[in-house]
Amino acid sequence: STQIRVDGSPTLNSYLRFNVSGVTRTIKKATLKIYANSSQSTGYTVYRVADTSWSETAITYSNAPAIGTSLGSSGAVSAGVWYSVDVTPYITSNIKYSLALKTSNSTALSLASREAANKPQLIVQF
Repeated sequence: STQIRVDGSPTLNSYLRFNVSGVTRTIKKATLKIYANSSQSTGYTVYRVADTSWSETAITYSNAPAIGTSLGSSGAVSAGVWYSVDVTPYITSNIKYSLALKTSNSTALSLASREAANKPQLIVQF
């Protein structure tokens, strides 16, 4: 699918995974950029997820890895716009990272997936 979704009622969370490699210097900043396909007054919150072993084709609400602490929120989003959340405290070295996206809003929010032209990006600055 070209979209991932988050919804507060019924609860629908989305998970992202990035493999950070080639880092040879200290990471100064890491930013998660996501393109919004729809608008919503609340937006999404990004959370740490310690478990990176989940499978994209097998993850369900029942077997999804535990969601950790919040890293930051997008605030209100408008369709057709990129949104950034600073995830620097979590992204520190050359390993695989999982992130969860959630919203408290009862209106579903559609975001671009990795199959979309505007796929999510993890921007790492040194």
